[in-house]
Amino acid sequence: MRDLANKGAPDAVQVADRFHLLMNVTTAMIRLFERKHGTLKHVYEQEKALDPPIPLPIDTEPPSKPLTVSQQQQEARQTRRQRRYDEVKQLHEQGVSQRAIAALVGLHRDTVHRYLQAAQLPEIRRPHRRSKLDPYKDYLHQRWSEGARNVTHLVAELRKQGYHGSETIVFD
Repeated sequence: MRDLANKGAPDAVQVADRFHLLMNVTTAMIRLFERKHGTLKHVYEQEKALDPPIPLPIDTEPPSKPLTVSQQQQEARQTRRQRRYDEVKQLHEQGVSQRAIAALVGLHRDTVHRYLQAAQLPEIRRPHRRSKLDPYKDYLHQRWSEGARNVTHLVAELRKQGYHGSETIVFD
């Protein structure tokens, strides 16, 4: 294939994008591990026999599952918020005005004021946003459990009950 490409377009530059290179490596690694599964299992069993697991002391907990990417990001955001909160408190103790703290830390004045009023980092307040579909959800769940799966028919039934929203939200 490469020879044909070189003959057909000798001046062309061959390019491989990262996504497809990664996909090819992934496929190759999966095939390799599938082929060598027996060997790997044998080596694992030998290692396991040589190094039996060390029992954990009674007062320690087993290691927890690794955090997901979203959990890691959430933890990082919480750490940044805590650092800014601590910085606001420290600057206030040094006599810096709230306006100056807001400018230095990069927060709104209201946030600085709220941080200074709080004994510890306040939780983020996210109001629950009501959906046009909320009053009809019980009915939808009932109809779904009865086997009604046609969104168009379900929307028609909801419209008879006074629903004025779109089909999309019902479909979602």
